[in-house]
Amino acid sequence: MRHGMGGEYSQGFSVRLTRARAQAREQLNDTELVRALRTVRNEVLPLADKLRQSAPETFEAHRDALAVLLNDCAPALIDAGRPGERPVIQQLFRGAVGYAKDPVLPEVIKANQQGVHIPQRANRRIQMLVDVI
Repeated sequence: MRHGMGGEYSQGFSVRLTRARAQAREQLNDTELVRALRTVRNEVLPLADKLRQSAPETFEAHRDALAVLLNDCAPALIDAGRPGERPVIQQLFRGAVGYAKDPVLPEVIKANQQGVHIPQRANRRIQMLVDVI
């Protein structure tokens, strides 16, 4: 943390994180999946890490919103017809569980994760059938 600027410095990260989360959410809602994932990877997660390091107490207020955002990005990959992104999907779900502060959120995220496994398995089976034909 910078000396003499502590609160303002971490508050700046908090504001930037809130804006980056909103931007990623808007992109996700507009089905701009690649842009949303890029925003999460390049802006949201680095800002979250900086805020966690510089002001853990301020970071706490962002945890559940981060968890929900990552949770919502993961199934969007499947919905966008990108089932081959399984490692990214699993990484998003793990991140979502890791950020969750509300004790109910990890259960919701795990249920969503199980819901994603079903289409992934179906896609693998379909691909196996196509390969046989």
